[in-house]
Amino acid sequence: MRLLKVQSLDQSVETILQTMESLNLKRIENIPIDKALGKILAEDIIARENIPAFRRSTMDGYAVQSGSTNGATQTIPAILELVEEIEMGKQPRKKINASETSEIFTGGMLPEGADAVVPVENTEKIGGNFVSIYSPVTYLEHVVDIGEDTNQGEVYFRKGTIITPAVVAGTVSLGYLKVDAYAPLTARVLSTGDEILPPDSIIPPGMTRDVNSYSISSLCQDLGIKVIERKLLPDVKKIIRVELEKTDVDLIIISGSSSKGTKDFVPAIIEQEFNPGMLFHGIAIKPGKPTGFGTDGKKMILGLPGHPVSAVAVFLAVFAPAFRHYYGIQDSKKIPCSISQSMPATPGRTLIQLVSLEETVTGWVCHPIFGASGNLSTLAKADGYFVIDQHEEGVVKEQNVNVTLFSL
Repeated sequence: MRLLKVQSLDQSVETILQTMESLNLKRIENIPIDKALGKILAEDIIARENIPAFRRSTMDGYAVQSGSTNGATQTIPAILELVEEIEMGKQPRKKINASETSEIFTGGMLPEGADAVVPVENTEKIGGNFVSIYSPVTYLEHVVDIGEDTNQGEVYFRKGTIITPAVVAGTVSLGYLKVDAYAPLTARVLSTGDEILPPDSIIPPGMTRDVNSYSISSLCQDLGIKVIERKLLPDVKKIIRVELEKTDVDLIIISGSSSKGTKDFVPAIIEQEFNPGMLFHGIAIKPGKPTGFGTDGKKMILGLPGHPVSAVAVFLAVFAPAFRHYYGIQDSKKIPCSISQSMPATPGRTLIQLVSLEETVTGWVCHPIFGASGNLSTLAKADGYFVIDQHEEGVVKEQNVNVTLFSL
């Protein structure tokens, strides 16, 4: 193929997705739920029973038939006979009628006949065996009904959900101690450039710090990809080729050396040394045009631009959507925002525009952030980005755009 022959953003995402499918990267493992944090569910988590399985109180107070409290006030309370104190974790022993009540605590099981709970602060014990009710309650007030959380057979978490602490808690509440999850993809993240030094270096004129290997590694980890190595490489073709030839990972991401300069070795190495080689080189986007992607039939190789903002933008707008689609992960959160100023579009190129967000009385407003793709301050100020398609002429002030929020 001819290098740096651009294709659309959508075509590029589809190419990466098809490559993932051809490499069959979904490996399922059955693991303890407490070891699954950050991984992706490979099965639906289905409720095996109604949750809760009984009517449960949300207050300390008294279980009653709601109709027996109608009209109760401070001056004319409803007087009910106390028949039982319901112990936590125990089933009530007695059914109540309209003239009776049982003392209950938060989380306790309502007795048969009860359909509401009167908070203890609206009551008073009198004479040892009676309770004054000073405020009425309605049907199921201060009660969690049977199956209110979830019904038996209902999907609680769907396949493709990233396992968070909330997912762990919910899954355990349903009685699951082990789940099927996708084994994480493994990756090497490489940063190239004779002018790049480790972050803790003293930077002489003409040199810069390695940002890409750290930012891209963090983006990978945010998706659940396991980065086994992060490395800085000089612009030496032999050294770069040796790193790209390694087959012990699912994905190699390399930034820099991606265009058509004399030291831009990555595209030629992928095209000439591997089979099938380079699948695309060049995307009609701004920033990030010299992005490349290929495979040796065993792993993926993603070549990102060297400018840090471009590298992050391409990962988020090109690789991450393909990854999410492949594993069935919900798309990144988007919110509609009114843009604060008009912006023209570059004909034939999709624009990835960084923005900061402001919440106003009328809704969210996004402010475009401008700057060279090497200016990290633009990334530091950004809350997210929106996309202007290559076929659009631009956006006008106060037009609504969908802003994808950064997950980092």
